[in-house]
Amino acid sequence: MKKIVFPLLLLLAVAVFAVYRSSLAPPASAANAAFENDKLSLNMTKAQTEVRAMEAVAFEIRISDLQNGPVGGEAADLQVRLSMPGMFCGILPAEVTETRPGVYVASGMPVMRGEWQAEAVYRSDGETIRLRLPFKAA
Repeated sequence: MKKIVFPLLLLLAVAVFAVYRSSLAPPASAANAAFENDKLSLNMTKAQTEVRAMEAVAFEIRISDLQNGPVGGEAADLQVRLSMPGMFCGILPAEVTETRPGVYVASGMPVMRGEWQAEAVYRSDGETIRLRLPFKAA
């Protein structure tokens, strides 16, 4: 009886620790990031469901002026950067392309596995808007 109690207690302790640790982990991925005020609406979504290290990942950013429709062309000052929060591996710029008025695709490459975030920075009329979208690279 004593020979079986210790392994069972050890197994129980490992299971409790695993549940506790998973409850502390941040969410691996969010569906989208959004911002809206009385002038602008911004929305960023991840194009792929699965992201792999050393493979490009794409994000779609939609910007619209609530009075005049899509914000495009030279009116949009938009940058997107990838980074790993809490790590010192740098900030990687993504290539941003306008696919149609007010719709942009940003493509970047996470260089290692782990928790990442895409940050879209939009500047307009002296105002800076930041959207952060967490994702995980496998």
